[in-house]
Order: sequence, then structure tokens, then C-alpha cells
Amino acid sequence: GQLARKGGEPKDATTRGSASGRKRGKCFNRIVVNIHDAWRYYRGMRPMDTRSPDDGPFTFRDLIAWKKSKSLAVDIYRLTDNEKLARRHAYCDQLGRAALSVPSNIAEGNDRGTNKESLRFLLIARGSLSELETQLWIGYDLGWVESAEFQRLSESRIEVARLLGGLIRMRQSRLRKSEA
Repeated sequence: GQLARKGGEPKDATTRGSASGRKRGKCFNRIVVNIHDAWRYYRGMRPMDTRSPDDGPFTFRDLIAWKKSKSLAVDIYRLTDNEKLARRHAYCDQLGRAALSVPSNIAEGNDRGTNKESLRFLLIARGSLSELETQLWIGYDLGWVESAEFQRLSESRIEVARLLGGLIRMRQSRLRKSEA
């Protein structure tokens, strides 16, 4: 169902009191948390309510972008392990290197000391993701990558690109604020 009605109020929100002092019910607060979590997911981070103080410090392993890109790299290596690509050593090697570069650069970028350094590694990861897309298209055009597999990997790559874009925008924003 829809989250909001015309005027921006949640569909299921309860209101009490006068027009000037409206209070929203519990449903509104849950929606706000979900919207906040959606924004964090969009930026490539875990929702805040999934971490507890016992989880320790925030690391690259907490980034959804890293998790999804690692999963994509595993899927790419599984693809290169099939019989159809057995004799395509150079192609498989390059495909694997590009896929492996994405989560590796996200991790390294997250652990860098400054936003400028972090941004540099995130941009390298984005370049590797574009390289991976190109290689998948070439494999598909040559008939080395099946249509269903190409579609599945492309959807996964698009999701990683969206999450990575969110991280890049976050780092760019922080860099602009620190330089101002």
C-alpha cells in the first residue's frame, strides 16, 4: 500500500488534538524509521537498528555495497568455472580481476583516513564495475555467457552500482563540508 496520502501524512497515521498540535501515532514513527533505513540502504549502509553497541566499530563489512559487490564477485567466479569458458583463460582472468577489484576497493576506501582518499578508491571501484559490465556484454555477444546468467549478473551489477553511487555521493558531500 501507499505510505503517504496527499499532504504528506501517512495513510495509517492516527491524529489527535487540535489542528495546530497534531500528534501522530506509532505507525508514523515506524514509517519514518523505514524511510530512514531505506535512505541508509540507498547510501550503501546497513539500517541503524540492525547494529547494536556489542557489534563493535563500524567497518567495511557493514556496508551493503561491499556485501553485494562481494556476492557479485563470487557469482562471477562461479560463472568462469563453467565448461563453456574453460578455454577462455584471458577472458575469465580479466572478468575475475574486475569483479574482485570492486569489493576490494570499497573495503580499502572505507578504511582510508580521509574522505578524499576514500573517494579515490570508491571511484576506482566504480571504474572496475564499468569494466565488468563491458566484459559481461562481450561474453554475452560472443555467446559465452547465457542470456539468463547475463540478465541475473547485470541486475546484480546495477544494484551494486546504485549502492556505490550512494557511497560516492556521501563521501563527496563530506569532502565538500570539510573543505568549506
